[in-house]
Amino acid sequence: MKSLLTVAAIVCAVSIGGIASSAPVEVEPSPLGTLRVVEDPDGHTNLRSGPSLKDDVVGKVASGTVVAVVEIKGDWAELEYGPDKTRFIHTSRLRKLGKWKQTAAPAPVEGKPAVAKNGSFHAQVQSAPFVAADHKLKKDKEGGMTVDGHAVHGTDGEAPRKTLSLTVTIDGKALTIPAEATRDLYEPNMETLKLLTAPKPAETTVVVMENSDGAGAYCVAWSFTNGSYAGRVVFGQN
Repeated sequence: MKSLLTVAAIVCAVSIGGIASSAPVEVEPSPLGTLRVVEDPDGHTNLRSGPSLKDDVVGKVASGTVVAVVEIKGDWAELEYGPDKTRFIHTSRLRKLGKWKQTAAPAPVEGKPAVAKNGSFHAQVQSAPFVAADHKLKKDKEGGMTVDGHAVHGTDGEAPRKTLSLTVTIDGKALTIPAEATRDLYEPNMETLKLLTAPKPAETTVVVMENSDGAGAYCVAWSFTNGSYAGRVVFGQN
């Protein structure tokens, strides 16, 4: 998987005098330079196998979903989409988060959950020891660790030491968050928890963390739209 946490620039195809050329476009070496939220008046947008309208539609992505951009190719954004898959969305359907309000969690207290708040939106992340005896651990062909058949984010081929759980409330009411939202995520760095809030908070809030055990660094972003969980993206695992 391509590392996005250390990326300094992306290449954007531009047209000069009718001839396509490549020019570097600097982005922040942080999640804000990589994350986008899907926005489409139809409520969803097409996910394509290549960077053109002629390429196959291989899926649809709902508005409010958070995605990670690997590279911009003309009017198309290549997404972080797991190994051996290349997927594209038209850039007109993606909204940057650079100017969204950022709210970081206060400095964490050892053994206590991290909590980030913006208005009535509260996100809480709790860490707990990983109990290996409760799971099936196995090495994959590349030497990476799997837990219960799923790749591990947060370590570099080793068994996890800490798990994480996520709770979100709006106006004191807990939202339903599926198990897949935090499955395979380990080694939380509690001090990195932050919220990215759209100009109209009722629309979308993205909860972001950058986690690792010193190796295996990754970023996770969960999006919540109109009071419901919209999905997650994980990127940056080496």
